[in-house]
Amino acid sequence: MTRKPLRLEGHLGELRSRIITYLVIFLPVAVWFFFHATALTQFMLLASGGRLKELIFIGPSELFFTYIKASLVASLIVTSPLLIYQIAAFVWPGLTSQERRLVLSYAPAALVLLWAGAAFAFFVFVPVVFRFLFSFSGPVVRPMITYSSYVDFIIGLMVPLAVVFEYPLVVMALTRLGLISSSWLRQKRRMAIFIIFVIAAAFAPPDLMSMLVLASPMLVLYEIGVWLSALAERQRRRSRTGDDSEGGPTAGD
Repeated sequence: MTRKPLRLEGHLGELRSRIITYLVIFLPVAVWFFFHATALTQFMLLASGGRLKELIFIGPSELFFTYIKASLVASLIVTSPLLIYQIAAFVWPGLTSQERRLVLSYAPAALVLLWAGAAFAFFVFVPVVFRFLFSFSGPVVRPMITYSSYVDFIIGLMVPLAVVFEYPLVVMALTRLGLISSSWLRQKRRMAIFIIFVIAAAFAPPDLMSMLVLASPMLVLYEIGVWLSALAERQRRRSRTGDDSEGGPTAGD
């Protein structure tokens, strides 16, 4: 039985339903974080590596709106599995069988890697950056960090690293689709190492330790991507062999 294609009104209605379903969970979680903003702030201070004990605000509405921003981001992180599910469920009818297998195979790992990248940024990289930046303070100059700047600073580092950690799965998916190969990745290894250190130098503080802290996981992820690409090539060959064996007897009919 074939599925009838939905008209534009049907697509928009389904999209609205998916958005509402997600918001029914997302908004209450965000409200919960807002009313526990003090505990959320104390947790966020862990990223400073113990160098900050309190934050300040300098505008009448700054604290209120920063609480809202922090609560929304925290809710987005917590409810990200539901968000990924709603996106996958919406596009699922229009996917081919190969694309559906990719979604089922990679969606859970993508979520884990996203959280792993955010955790690395929060617990490892951000404290290293704070250690470098706070080394310039002294008896005459002492830090007085506003809450809004602190939240923006953490988000600005967590988001890029969370995206970077998705690299191995992107490589594996592109290999399964036949767009890249493990041999091509090996050939481009030197260029990739150079680009990784350029990125690390751009985002990390200008000291060797901070640059190595940021570059090291990206180098590891690149090598994992090469290995996963080779694995995806073997899976792709097996799937082609299976298709050929199934279609062989009927080819001469």
